[in-house]
Amino acid sequence: MNKGDLAILSHLRRDARKSLVDVAAETGIPVSTVYDRVRRYEGGVIKKHTCLLDFQKLGFNIRLWIFAKVRGEQSLKQLVELLNRHKNINSAFKLSESRCFVMDCIFMNMSELDDFLDQLDSCAIEERKMHFVSEEIANERFLEIEGKMQ
Repeated sequence: MNKGDLAILSHLRRDARKSLVDVAAETGIPVSTVYDRVRRYEGGVIKKHTCLLDFQKLGFNIRLWIFAKVRGEQSLKQLVELLNRHKNINSAFKLSESRCFVMDCIFMNMSELDDFLDQLDSCAIEERKMHFVSEEIANERFLEIEGKMQ
């Protein structure tokens, strides 16, 4: 990736709805080049176009991060299936330590959370830590501000 690629991606991170003509004008890169690069990024570097939501304003007042370790390979497969299909999982990641995961979970109420925890426990969780999010400080900001990468 060269500086032009990063500039294009930076603009898209800030506002993916911005027209390619505007991105071209603001980066000094010809619009045909911006168009070609964005099309080349889609399905590869750009996984999907999406929007960031304020979950609390939608009535989802419980957000927490759950760190979990499963017992064995079968439990690992069960957990991955659960994380891929469960509606309350915002993001989930497998960590470098074997059989360890972190989940960003969003719930409307404690009843939903309790139901999810029951399902999680059915995956033979060996260890679990929960941390409730009290305030969002920054979200999806990496590469958003070109030139400020440190």
